[in-house]
Amino acid sequence: MKINDAWRSTCKILLGQEIGDLNEYEKFLKRYVEPVKHTKSSLTGKDVYYGAPYSPDAKFISQDEMSQLKVEPLELDEMKDIDSLLEAVGERFYYSGNKLGGKIQTLHGSEDCSDAVNVFDSIDIYRSENIAYCQMQADSKYVFGCSWGTYNNFCINSMEIYKATRCFESMLTTITSDAHYCYNCNGCQEIMFCINQKSKRYAIGNRELPRDQYAKVKKKLLDEIAEMLRKDKTAPSHIDVFLGRI
Repeated sequence: MKINDAWRSTCKILLGQEIGDLNEYEKFLKRYVEPVKHTKSSLTGKDVYYGAPYSPDAKFISQDEMSQLKVEPLELDEMKDIDSLLEAVGERFYYSGNKLGGKIQTLHGSEDCSDAVNVFDSIDIYRSENIAYCQMQADSKYVFGCSWGTYNNFCINSMEIYKATRCFESMLTTITSDAHYCYNCNGCQEIMFCINQKSKRYAIGNRELPRDQYAKVKKKLLDEIAEMLRKDKTAPSHIDVFLGRI
C-alpha cells in the first residue's frame, strides 16, 4: 500500500472521512517529531538522511558506502602533538547515515529503521509499516506524526503511547482505543477531551455518557475537526487544548 493510501485510510477510520493527501499536512504532522536531517555523501554525493545533532561541519557517508571508505593509519608525525592528532583524525572521520537493518521495503527519506515497510520521512522505526513523519515507533502500523510509541495502530499526532488504537492528538495514552484529545488515560475506550482517566468508556470531558448520546456528540465533533483540518491544514494541538490557548 502506498503511504498516501495508508494516510487516507487512517483519516477515514479516525475522523470518519478523508481530508486530503498526506503532503498537505506535513507541517501539522511534524509538530511533535524531531525532523529527519538531510545532506549529501562526501564520497559519492548520494542523499544521506540522519537524525542526531551532528556538527554542521561533519562529513557523512551512507551506511551502504562504508566498504568504499579506506582509512589509512595515522603517520608518526601526525601524533607529535594534540593539534596534529586532532587534525589528522578529523580528516579521516565520517558519520554514517541511512542506517537500515533487517527487512526494508518502500522507504523514503528515513533513518535508523529495521524491519520496516512503507516508511516515509521518519526516524527510529522498528518492526512497523505504513509510517510517516514519526519518531521512535516500534511494532506499529498506520501511524502518522507520532513520537515515542510501541504497539500502536491507526494513530495521528500522539506522543508517548503504548498499545493505543485509533488515537488522535493524545499523550500518555496506554492500552486505550478511540481517544481524541486525551492525556494520561489508561484502559479506556471511546473517550474525547479526557484527562487522567482510567477504565472509562463513552466519556467526553471526563463525563461518561449513554452510548447513543456519546456517538451523536462524537460525530459532530469529528466533523468539525475534519472540516478544520481540510480548511486550515492543521488543528489545535492537545497542548493548546489542555491549556486553553485556542
